[in-house]
Order: sequence, then C-alpha cells, then structure tokens
Amino acid sequence: MQTPNDGGPFCSLVISEYQPNNSKVSSCGGLYIADKEYDLDELLQTYSLPVSLGNSDSVCRFHAMSMVLPMKIFRTHTEATRKQLEDLAKLITQTELRIASGQVDENTEKDNKSLNSMNLHHMRIHRRWNFERELGASILQYFDIAVARENGKRKDTLKAIIKPMRSQVERQARYSLALKYDMDTIPKRIRNQSKAVSI
Repeated sequence: MQTPNDGGPFCSLVISEYQPNNSKVSSCGGLYIADKEYDLDELLQTYSLPVSLGNSDSVCRFHAMSMVLPMKIFRTHTEATRKQLEDLAKLITQTELRIASGQVDENTEKDNKSLNSMNLHHMRIHRRWNFERELGASILQYFDIAVARENGKRKDTLKAIIKPMRSQVERQARYSLALKYDMDTIPKRIRNQSKAVSI
C-alpha cells in the first residue's frame, strides 16, 4: 500500500506473514515509510484489540498489524482529503463572490493563475480521493479473505476482531463517498469563474 507521491503527506506499507524455520508459529515482518502525518506511534497509540487473543496470539498479531495499520491510514487519509476539499471549496466560493461583485483586475493574469492553481489542487485531491476509495474497498476485501482462510477458534477470534474494524472502515468509506458531489462540481465552478474573468 502506498499513498500518491504528489508532494502531499506520504506513507508506504509492506507487511508479510512468514513461518520461521523450526517453528509452528507464524510471524510477520514489514517495512513502513511515512511522513509525520502518518507517524506509526500516533496511528496505533489509541488502538487495542477488542477481544482476548487466547492461544491464537501469534496469528492475530499478524492480522492486527495487517488490518489495523491500513485501517488507521485510511481514516487519517479520508479526514485529510475531506479537510483539503472543504478548504478548496471555501476558496472557490470566496473567489466566486469577489468576481460576481465585479472585483476583477483589468489584467486578468493574476486571477487566471489563481484559478489554474485551484484546478491543479483539485486534481491532486481527486487523485488522493480515488486512492482512498480503492484502499477502503481493498481493506474490506482483505477482511473477508483473512476470515475465509482461518478455521476453528481462530476464525471466531478473527471475526470478533474484524467486526468493529469493518464498521470503522465502512463508515469512513461513506464519508469519502459523500465528497463526490464537490469532487464533480468544483472543476465546473472553476471553469465558470475563468470564463467570467475573461468576459
């Protein structure tokens, strides 16, 4: 998993399960590279497993890391995307009101540059939005795969661990989808202001 490398907050995660030689117990390892916005300690400091792991501790540690960390990254990412889009929408509204009131310089270059900058910013946000929607779907799919491959008590334990995490991911996915209207309409609003400035 890797966030878009576009100059914004970045993180990259690889986690793998393996079985050490002469061991019946699985283990896991991985690599995590991140900016301060995705600080590992901060992402995981408020999380605790919702059920007792019992004898399935080693298996569940892998599942916890391979599920909890992407879930936390997903939440952090969706909140950041929403904030960026809200800020951009406010800036466009201010620009619309200013232009509608006739406050446009005779030299339109400054306004055109500003509108072009807003358009480029929207494209970056849109790319991140597409990434997070795919990430949310992938996490939910992974939950299903992880449960399907377990059996017996470990399956029940894993289901209990996943249930609250699934709820969180589904909730964040709904929040992300709710941005679709602004994602779709902002480019049109920018084009309309560009035409108004030219006129």
